[in-house]
Amino acid sequence: MTALAAQTSRVLKPSWWEAISAVVVGVIFAFGAMIGLAFVGLAIGMPSPSDGGTNGLVPPWRLEGPWSAVANIGPLLWMGFAFAGGVELMLRDRTSIARWRVPLVVGAAALGALPTEGDGWSVSGWVPFALLVILVRELATRERTPLRWTRLTAGLAVIMGVALIAATLSYGFLHPLSATMDTAVDHRPRDGKLVLSGYLQSHGRPEVRVLATTAPGAETVRFRPGEVVDFDRGRFELVVPCGAIFDVDRLNVRVRVLGRDVDQVVRLNQRPSAGCMT
Repeated sequence: MTALAAQTSRVLKPSWWEAISAVVVGVIFAFGAMIGLAFVGLAIGMPSPSDGGTNGLVPPWRLEGPWSAVANIGPLLWMGFAFAGGVELMLRDRTSIARWRVPLVVGAAALGALPTEGDGWSVSGWVPFALLVILVRELATRERTPLRWTRLTAGLAVIMGVALIAATLSYGFLHPLSATMDTAVDHRPRDGKLVLSGYLQSHGRPEVRVLATTAPGAETVRFRPGEVVDFDRGRFELVVPCGAIFDVDRLNVRVRVLGRDVDQVVRLNQRPSAGCMT
């Protein structure tokens, strides 16, 4: 009877407070995993964070197409695994939660990918947090299914892991630029146009040569093609009609890195806050 009671107590759902505490610890673990990725990137010469991460220079990156989406999967799964480890640390004595539980790792990775800031579609940061709490409570009482590894599944896992690492490294090395706008702007137009200025920065070790630059809303982008951009070079000017001033939010840059020509969407660290003065 005592053994049966003990077994029953282990499958009770954790309280809301216990689930919230476990998620908080899991988030701390996931944040530590992200910092670890940043240090690994620094060690191997990948671009490092800058401008508070607004330009997405450390994974997970802002989604700018299929390549960035695939490149984010590996880091997100790594952080999901770390999150699951933190949750397991808090609840393992009385639930079936484990860091190897695929729904928990994948769920945390998917919810971590939701945009919580930015100019486009985004959700409140409390939404993924609340969903994680619900997920943890639901998984805490479900019976754990052992993983069954065969040579085929192990081989597929290794191939998938190598492919995800390659996607992450290639995207990081070949998309090293950020763009910082000058804060002092003369809002008095000339011929109905404003001139905005800033500079491109490269945060990786390989040489980056800019081949072409455009910007939405800009009539002209003044940047010398073929110029090599490093950490403190790469001045540019945007000639923007007054009616399109608030459309300027990025540079579309074609660069040559490590012998490859690639296109990078470089988000400006800040958009124009005021239009033309009349």
